[in-house]
Amino acid sequence: MEVSVDPLTACLHEDETSNVTSKPVRQRVKRRQLIGSVVLKDLASEESQLSSVVLLRNSEGFEPHCEALAKKLNDIIRKSEIMAGRLSPETIMSMYKLLVLSEISYGIIYWGHCQGAHQIFELQKRFVGMLAHREKPESKASRATFRQNGILTLPSIYILHCLIHVHKNLNTVKRHAALRLSETEGVKYSTTHNKTYEFQGLEFYLALPPHLHSPHCSMKKFIAVVKRFLRQNGIFNTLEYYDMASRFPKVIEKSE
Repeated sequence: MEVSVDPLTACLHEDETSNVTSKPVRQRVKRRQLIGSVVLKDLASEESQLSSVVLLRNSEGFEPHCEALAKKLNDIIRKSEIMAGRLSPETIMSMYKLLVLSEISYGIIYWGHCQGAHQIFELQKRFVGMLAHREKPESKASRATFRQNGILTLPSIYILHCLIHVHKNLNTVKRHAALRLSETEGVKYSTTHNKTYEFQGLEFYLALPPHLHSPHCSMKKFIAVVKRFLRQNGIFNTLEYYDMASRFPKVIEKSE
C-alpha cells in the first residue's frame, strides 16, 4: 500500500520555512561557504526527491519504508561527512533541514512506532553530530547538541505529529477509541492496535496537563507550546515523554 500525502508535516516546518528559504540567508551562506552550497545542490538533486516520496508497507507494517529511508539517509550522511570539516555550522544546519528533516518527518505519524525508527534516529543523531564534531563527523549527537541547536529528536517529531492529530480531531479519535474498546478482546489488546497513531496519540495527549486539552487552546498555541517543550528537553524515547509531560508550561489564556 502506498500513502502519498502527509498533511501534518507542514505543521512541523511552519516556523522554520523563513529560515530555510530567506534570500539574504541563502546569499550569506553562499558567500561564506561556496563549497557548501555546491554540496547542498548536489545532494538535494540526487537524494531528496520529495515529490515522489511514498510510504512503503507490507504485511509486517512500515519496516520496508524505514529500510528504504535508512539507505537514502546513509548515502546523504556519507557524502556530507566527507565535507563536514569545511562547512560552517549554518551550512550544516541548512543541509539538515533540506536533506534530512524533510525526509524523516514525512509520514512519520504512520511509521514512527516501528522498530526500524530506531535506526532512523541513530542516523539523525549521526548527522546532527556534525554540528558539534565537524572534525569527527562520525560522532553522534548528544542530548545537549539537540537542545543547543533547537532540533527536535525523531521521537519528539513522532510525538508532535501524534499530538497535533489528536488535538485537531479529538472527538473523532475518542469515538474511534470507544469503538475499539467495544470490539473483541483479541483486537482490543493486539500489539498492532496499541501501536496505531490514534491509540498512542491519545495516550500522549492524555498525559498532557488539562489546560492543554481546553477548547480555548488554539491549534497555533498548542503547537507552539508543545514544540518548545520538546526542543528544550531533547526526548530520546516515548517513556521519557510520559515522565516529563506533567512539566509542560501553562498556556496563557488570551481572547482571540
